Amino acid sequence: MASLTAKYRPRRFAEVAGQDAVKSILSRASATGKIAPAYMFSGTRGVGKTTIARIFAKALNCEKAPTGEPCNECSMCRQANAGSAVDIIEIDAASHGGVNDVRALKEDVGYAPLEGRYKVFIIDEAHMLSTAAFNALLKTLEEPPARVTFILASTEAHKFPATILSRCQHYVFKMLPQAELGAHLEKLLVAEGVEYEQAAVRIIARRGAGSVRDSISMLGQALAYSTGALREAEVRTCLGLAGQEVFFRPHGSHSGPRPAALVAHPAAGAGPRPGPGIFFSASFPAAGAICFCCTKPEKPLCRSWGCPPKKPPSGWNGRNALALRTSTPAGK
Repeated sequence: MASLTAKYRPRRFAEVAGQDAVKSILSRASATGKIAPAYMFSGTRGVGKTTIARIFAKALNCEKAPTGEPCNECSMCRQANAGSAVDIIEIDAASHGGVNDVRALKEDVGYAPLEGRYKVFIIDEAHMLSTAAFNALLKTLEEPPARVTFILASTEAHKFPATILSRCQHYVFKMLPQAELGAHLEKLLVAEGVEYEQAAVRIIARRGAGSVRDSISMLGQALAYSTGALREAEVRTCLGLAGQEVFFRPHGSHSGPRPAALVAHPAAGAGPRPGPGIFFSASFPAAGAICFCCTKPEKPLCRSWGCPPKKPPSGWNGRNALALRTSTPAGK
């Protein structure tokens, strides 16, 4: 059975979550035929760089072109969807990033497209190209033959030489807001026919940290763990997150456990125990607490906030100890 990421990979610009500005520009370029010699797609992992590159290449070679969207029905689109289009060449620079690989690519560039309108070279993880490979690619990027275009996709644009960046139209892909990620995950759950709690979807979208692929991977993990419907409690257990009752129990009373008990509390998840940063950022983003690292437990402030003594108890890491206090509204 295909993973959710592969099963629901977008095949049209309209199906891609987020990146509205990039989609609009590339769709208009495909419809008007104003194609640049080279494009640079950069951004964090899982935000649609390779997916949009494939859709753009498919739109350029669609039998109904020039068009802003591929039809996904003609023979060229079907070949592109199956990964067998001869005029859409994908290269993994992580394993083919040497100067000899680029020289072989330059020889291939000289041939006209066999079946489509354009020959499109998609170089994934392009920052892995060697210095000699970048130098060998310079002239080809600047003046490629007619009906040839390059798309470089990378998560580390700062590693590119300025001479390469100046020859490309550079598009920076943004991380998706939590609301957009949640809406996208809900569409997938509806398509799968799975009942869900919105709180469970929000947790996965928050942990996805702007990455669509990471969010869908966690969704698949949660669905594999769940007993049917997607429930908040099961998602928390699966991802190793604590519930808010862990926060309010020690926090609600000054006579209760010290704040340090939050980190080692047995209710902090049945799965892998998260670190303090993940614990607070993922579980209590608006808890109104102030967290800081305690490095001098002998100070009066540290003593008043319940920090450990100079000789900490067994298992206490003083450098990572957490202290917190409730924030009070102004004027109270």
